[in-house]
Amino acid sequence: MNKTTQKQLLDKYSHLFAGEGTPFGAWGFETPDGWNELVEKLLVELDEYGMKNKVEIKILQLKSKFSLIRCYTPPQLHAPRDSSLITNHFSLSPA
Repeated sequence: MNKTTQKQLLDKYSHLFAGEGTPFGAWGFETPDGWNELVEKLLVELDEYGMKNKVEIKILQLKSKFSLIRCYTPPQLHAPRDSSLITNHFSLSPA
């Protein structure tokens, strides 16, 4: 992802990202430029989910791996009630 797009997304969704001492803090977005729209859809949905459920979401790492977006969050978001959110994002991967 290019620097301009990274800056725009970080400015808009800074509250979703973990900082220093995490993979995101070290490497930022690890996705190709062609995935910018998909990454933003993911961020919008995570932001809406956090507001709706009063959950603080912090992304530890966001990268592409095996043609999917991998979004790593702290373990408290991995409860079964959240699995529909995670499954939904995998269905967003480009064909």
